Amino acid sequence: MEYDFEFYKMEMLADVPILVFSMAKSRLFPADVVVPLRSTRESSLVQPDEQLLLRWRMYLGQARLANHMIDPSMQKVGRSLMNTRRM
Repeated sequence: MEYDFEFYKMEMLADVPILVFSMAKSRLFPADVVVPLRSTRESSLVQPDEQLLLRWRMYLGQARLANHMIDPSMQKVGRSLMNTRRM
């Protein structure tokens, strides 16, 4: 990613994973993927305990490291979305 420091530009590697839970689409962080979550039952807001948060963090960390393949037909969709975002 190229960073512009006003007097000079510098290329720096950046890999900052962010997971945003929001009631609406985030305006602060552009998102590559938006996954709407809908409750399957009526419930009040859940306040997760530290153990549950730890398990979620471990799951997300392992999912990030797992091998995955993107179907070639989906790669075309991804390129199309990227080209649209550039406009």
